[in-house]
Amino acid sequence: MKDGDVTDNRQTLDDLEPTAEDLAAEEAMMNGSAPTDEREGTDGPDVASLIAERDAYFDQFTRARADYQNLRRRVEQDQAHARQQAARDILLQLLPVVDDFDRAMANAPGGAEDQTWVSGTKMVGKKLLGVLERYGVKRYESVGATFDPKHHEAVASDGDGSTVVEAYQEGYLLGDQVLRPAMVRIGDRPPAAAASDEPVA
Repeated sequence: MKDGDVTDNRQTLDDLEPTAEDLAAEEAMMNGSAPTDEREGTDGPDVASLIAERDAYFDQFTRARADYQNLRRRVEQDQAHARQQAARDILLQLLPVVDDFDRAMANAPGGAEDQTWVSGTKMVGKKLLGVLERYGVKRYESVGATFDPKHHEAVASDGDGSTVVEAYQEGYLLGDQVLRPAMVRIGDRPPAAAASDEPVA
């Protein structure tokens, strides 16, 4: 065997001998910790930047979800308002028909209560009022009540009184809101009503 061959074998064995870095990495792995490779800080993943990126994406997702929920809620509210407004417009158009029924009954000839057309007209009027009531529409009394600009529209007045003495057109409520104010004449409170301690309905 030549000397050169011995030298080459020795160099190969030296290359296979573990270095201090290899021993430290093996010890770290046996202890359950990650190897401390200086190259990981430059070439490997940056954990802090990954966490920051994850938090940014999660924040964007949370904001997008909140925006979607707010948009959905606004759309539902707009749709409900549109339905209520459409129903209100239709009910307002039916009220003049009810007024016509009231005027027809008020101008019915005397002694015509037993005639079939009178009873038939009353029945149609009751059915119409029943339909309105099913949708939350109800008539309110105005005569004898204190004038309220929210519920009454004064088209005539007698003196300085503030009591409704006559209703030219009945007022109606839709739930708790005024669907159509009553068209009234205001004046002094009648003596009989003024003497009474009970409030006028």
